[in-house]
Amino acid sequence: MRHVPILRLGYALALAFILYEALSPHPPTNGFHWDKLNHMAAFFALAAGAKMLWPRLSALRLIALLTVLGAGIEILQLTMHLGRDGDWLDLVADIVATVAGTIVGTLARRLVTKLS
Repeated sequence: MRHVPILRLGYALALAFILYEALSPHPPTNGFHWDKLNHMAAFFALAAGAKMLWPRLSALRLIALLTVLGAGIEILQLTMHLGRDGDWLDLVADIVATVAGTIVGTLARRLVTKLS
């Protein structure tokens, strides 16, 4: 994957966008109508992207890192008085999507490596 530096920049921008949406004073009005699906889409993309771009990162470490990120977001939403409500079921959605994204990202990386 010769475009990895550019893709990693894109990953960083996606992460920044997700954090902005999660911590802005008002919940996003774009995306899915069910909040948990928004969480799942974001964390699936983060996990799959990370496994594609950092293949040496262990699955358990990635899941732990993204779980800490999800928990941190929920804690900040609870404590920063942004007009947002932290919800621990959001964290459950984050974890489920992270595991699925990690699996898909691992399989996709193997496929890309085989084809190149």
